[in-house]
Amino acid sequence: ARAMVDVEGQTLVRIAERDIRFESLLACSVEARPLHVLEVELPPQVELKAVSCPGLSSWSLENDGRLLRIDLADGALGRVPVTLRGRLGERAAVADSAVGETAVDMAPFIVRGARRQSGEVVVQVDPSLSVATKDLVNAETIPLSRTFRWLNESQRALAWLSFLHRGASLSAQLLVSRRPPV
Repeated sequence: ARAMVDVEGQTLVRIAERDIRFESLLACSVEARPLHVLEVELPPQVELKAVSCPGLSSWSLENDGRLLRIDLADGALGRVPVTLRGRLGERAAVADSAVGETAVDMAPFIVRGARRQSGEVVVQVDPSLSVATKDLVNAETIPLSRTFRWLNESQRALAWLSFLHRGASLSAQLLVSRRPPV
């Protein structure tokens, strides 16, 4: 028998004028037997900068940076929190488009072999910008207050919207635009 893994994600996306950063906690629940390798499929626009989790011996990117391989030397059982940090590659377009909107594609981190996977995404924006969702597939917007159990006070202040996804086939777009000057 192999390890059985359920994943609940909590992702914070920060949209600024010059770049888009993310921090994602993949809370993995591992049962049956210890997990020694965790593989995560990364969306195409992700530039991964840091990976952390208890028992991490190494991590590497494979398949042209689309597959993250996390090695857990002693194996992991129970709750295994994996934190990913980085940028979304569509950065800077917001600052360059004085008029109109910039579309940012959102896709999930897919943990290979997971029995179940779901997650919440919170989007923060600079005060000069606004954001809306478009074409949510396998996702639904939720009140920001539902995410307050994992957002700290300072993160809540700039939070603009949030959505929930079930399963690994999330597809969504964020439409970012400048707020008109007051």
